[in-house]
Amino acid sequence: MFYGRDPGAEALAARIAQHREEIRIREQVLNEHLPLAELKSIVQTLQSKLKRLRQQLKKAETPPASVFQPLPERDGMAFAVLFFLYTPELLRSLSRATILAQQLLLPWPWCCQKRWDVSKHIQVKDFQTCWAKYYNEKQSCVYHAPPVLQHGEPGPVKLLSSFHVPDDRQISGAHIDNMTSARHGALNSASSSEMLCQ
Repeated sequence: MFYGRDPGAEALAARIAQHREEIRIREQVLNEHLPLAELKSIVQTLQSKLKRLRQQLKKAETPPASVFQPLPERDGMAFAVLFFLYTPELLRSLSRATILAQQLLLPWPWCCQKRWDVSKHIQVKDFQTCWAKYYNEKQSCVYHAPPVLQHGEPGPVKLLSSFHVPDDRQISGAHIDNMTSARHGALNSASSSEMLCQ
């Protein structure tokens, strides 16, 4: 990944400054030696060049597209995600039965004398990213597309994460000058987030 200010952007900025100065000089000096119509034509030509250079500079200063890593950076977390996405069918059924058995141990509001309502204590909060969906969507990008995309299945028990997938511009930033290291512009997904099975 390229980072730091693009030399091409600096060259374009220098050319814009040069054209600005040329416009100023011609407006001051040439007015005394050329007809007004010819002077206006020269100024319009220079302004058109300046506009094109500004467009080129803006394009050069725009950061490249962000990279979303499809798996966590740490091996342990990555293996856990892969395990849930490619678990054999028998283990998937066993995991679902385990979750159901745990739910049956909870007190039921209509069976308890005190009618405890534990729904607020067991509901899932802030686990908005499904690993299967994220993994399947982020395997390819503008820089690399694997010849065969691996499709992970969520199964009856989903693996969720508390990390929020940011927008592309939130990762790469709005200006190339903000990218000062190899990690800028790349999202190492959920390296420090919590995981939940549901």
